Amino acid sequence: DVNFFGMVRVAQAVLPYMRARRQGRIIAISSISGLIGLPFQGFYSASKFAVEGFCEALRMEVRAHGIDVVTIEPGDFQTGFTAHRSKVSSPEALAAYPAYERSMQGIEHDENTGLTPEVLAKKMVYIVECRHPRCHYIIATLMQKSSILLKSILPPMWFSRLIAWFYGTNASDSRDYD
Repeated sequence: DVNFFGMVRVAQAVLPYMRARRQGRIIAISSISGLIGLPFQGFYSASKFAVEGFCEALRMEVRAHGIDVVTIEPGDFQTGFTAHRSKVSSPEALAAYPAYERSMQGIEHDENTGLTPEVLAKKMVYIVECRHPRCHYIIATLMQKSSILLKSILPPMWFSRLIAWFYGTNASDSRDYD
């Protein structure tokens, strides 16, 4: 609700004023997870994929009104997000997904050792002050940025296998994919 509908509601609230002034800039916070679905983060990824699609469409709709729509895709940052995550605790779910704990440990490690919030703040100031901003800004580690490039050039199944390997979710997966 917050990740997608909250952003939509704010955009809808400010757009009439921006259209009247014939200028404005909407800066939406998406995520690397809005570009790459991650294991055990399906709902979060879905909400951020929704932000991406909404902003792509909105960008085309409001351009004639002098309004920019910029999407920021942060990677992992050192914030309180990790400490406040709700985790699966059901014994049945944990038994069904034995890779969950290992995967979450990797995800939380990346979050706890990610970029500092100051990096994102400086980039946001730049975007606000920039005369002609780009449509997208990926603000992430080199490895995370590289994963976006790999997704664009690898066949989808190869990329899925790579992500599954990285997050440790395919240890028992012996299926042969086409």
